[in-house]
Amino acid sequence: MSISSAIETPATFHYKPLDTRKYETRVLKLPANSSENFELITVSLDDDPEYAALSYLWGDPQDQEIITVQGHEVGVTKNLAAALSRLRRGESSLGTDRVWADAICIDQKNPAERSEQVQLMRRIYSSALAVYSWVGPTDYTLAFEALMALARIIKENLKDYANSEIWAEILSGRAVVRLDWLRQHHNLCVPKDEPESPHRGNPWQAIASLVLEQYWKRVWVFQEVVLAHQLLLLSSGDTTLG
Repeated sequence: MSISSAIETPATFHYKPLDTRKYETRVLKLPANSSENFELITVSLDDDPEYAALSYLWGDPQDQEIITVQGHEVGVTKNLAAALSRLRRGESSLGTDRVWADAICIDQKNPAERSEQVQLMRRIYSSALAVYSWVGPTDYTLAFEALMALARIIKENLKDYANSEIWAEILSGRAVVRLDWLRQHHNLCVPKDEPESPHRGNPWQAIASLVLEQYWKRVWVFQEVVLAHQLLLLSSGDTTLG
């Protein structure tokens, strides 16, 4: 994984060395509302620290925004800056304001540390309270709401079919999919009167756009998502899916 060019740190910004014997890594403490300063905190994975891990597409390393870390200006990709802004804006039910984001929590100018931290990736993601999947800066509120509605409908129908012939067919493989409920819930295909978002016109189009996002084409996304204790999908909208 080539990650050395995704963050520009000034000469005055110094990372405290990590103790590999203690399986140390760093987590980013999100600023309080009155502050713009992110803090980097060193933690040992052996101590079961509480944090969330961020899964995201790095984006163009030449297209950067400035954030403040430990009182220093640090350049990060616009996509990462947008993800951090969304995390700051949202109310977390996880009970932690600490997040692991590789571009900042790893000293990108230290090849040895990068290699060591990559070896810890599996443990970092599996030890997190949750994994935030930042699918991108597009507002996917409509797609998230439609998927949640679909999940509720499917759950209700599975309960209804639990002792029925159709359930036996599903278990036996004679029926792959039943779409009877779709005709009964046609409201999913009705546009919402909220023209401010380009994805508000059609729930199915919004879902299609979501699954076609470049994020899902990342090499590492499968590992990050599968290892999550809890997976929370985020976009620029206020709705979280998970």
